[in-house]
This record gives sequence, C-alpha cells and structure tokens, in this order.
Amino acid sequence: MKALKSIVDKIKSKVKRIAVIALIVLIALTSWKGCRMLQKKQDSDATSTILKPDERGKIIVDPVKHKITTVTRNPDGTEKVKDTYLPDRPSVITEDKNGKVKVVTQKFGTEVRPYLGVGGALDGTPRVHAGSDLWYYKKLDLGVGLDFNAGVFSSIADFRDTRISANASYNIYSNTSLALSFDNHKVVGLFVKVRL
Repeated sequence: MKALKSIVDKIKSKVKRIAVIALIVLIALTSWKGCRMLQKKQDSDATSTILKPDERGKIIVDPVKHKITTVTRNPDGTEKVKDTYLPDRPSVITEDKNGKVKVVTQKFGTEVRPYLGVGGALDGTPRVHAGSDLWYYKKLDLGVGLDFNAGVFSSIADFRDTRISANASYNIYSNTSLALSFDNHKVVGLFVKVRL
C-alpha cells in the first residue's frame, strides 16, 4: 500500500508540474496572440492610403514589402496614390517648396550581400548554398557562391562534391529570396536563400 501511495504521489507531482507548464504556455500564447492582433490593427491603420481631413499627404514606408506609398491630395480633393519600389539600400524622400513629394531610389547597381540557402539540384541532390549577391536590379539579384552536398556535415567524402555556382534570385519577402543556380557541373538548382 505504501508503494502504491508513493507512485500516486509521484504521478500527482508530475501532473501538477505539467499543468503549471501548460498554463504558462497557454498564457504566453494568448498574450502573444493578443499583441499580434493589436499590432496588425496598428499596421493596418499606419498603411491606410486614406487621408484624414487635416492631412495634405502622407508617405508610407513598408520595408517588408519593399514599397514606398506616396498619398497626396489633388486640388479637386481626390487622392493620388503612387507606389515606388523600396530597395534594401539607401533611399531619399524629398518635398519641394510646392509640396510635391519625390522618392529617389537606386534601381540597379553593385552590392556585396552574403547569403545562406537550402534547396536542391535537379540531379536530385539536396544542397546547402553560401555566397554573395554582386549585382541587383530592383528585386532581382545576381550572385556567385558555393553549393555543398547536404551530407557534407556528416561525411567528409561529400565535401568533395562542393560546386561553384552562379545564381539569379528574386526577393519574395523581406530578406528571403527564391533562387535559380547553375553550377560548374552544368546542373541547375533551385533554392531559398536568406540574406545575412
């Protein structure tokens, strides 16, 4: 009977511990969800293209979507909305004496932007990519890098399958891009990369 009571006490103790942990996780998730809903409302209000009666214009900068939205009021009271690409490089926003807003961004040029990526070659091998983007045009980047066989981390023999590649990538969200590569084995690959 004493052994049974000991087992029951241990189970009760574990159940209490699990209940406390579950409660903490539930409170944390509920708090996060509430904060997230509030943040979405604030983001929605901040990115609204409707001008208030006392506003002459507004500039909305959205770095995640790489977009600058300029909203101005025309003399007849209508609103004019203009979207401009926002690169992850320096941009200039100016307003002249007449209230005209001008956004100047570099649409193309050179860069050194390191990245890491994962994907696969069309020959069926999973690959890990590391390299740097060297040229850009708006959301399109061109770069070079090394493609490693994904097994390189478990076997030194797979290290011999390291390839040099050229790649073209298109920014899909924030600092994440979808890339197409061509390596020195004349194999095409597809991977997702994240800029560092």
